[in-house]
Amino acid sequence: RLSTDDAPEYRKHVTDKLADAAKEAVLSRPVPWPTDAKWAELQDVLNENLSLALTGAKTPRQALDDTQAEWEKILGK
Repeated sequence: RLSTDDAPEYRKHVTDKLADAAKEAVLSRPVPWPTDAKWAELQDVLNENLSLALTGAKTPRQALDDTQAEWEKILGK
C-alpha cells in the first residue's frame, strides 16, 4: 500500500529515508495480482501445499505436483 509509505506514523517509525526507498522500490517493480475469479481457491491450494513443504510433511516436488494437479481440476484442464 502506497498510503502506508506516506503515513506520518510509519514515516516516524522507519525514518523518511527508508519510507522513501521502500516506496521507490514498490513503484519501480510492480507485481501484478491475479484477478481470476478462481484465484482464492487456487491460492488456498498453493498455501496449503507450501505449508506442508515447509514443515517437511511433503517434499517440495510433491507439494508442487499436488498443487498443479489440484489447479488443473479447479481450472477444468
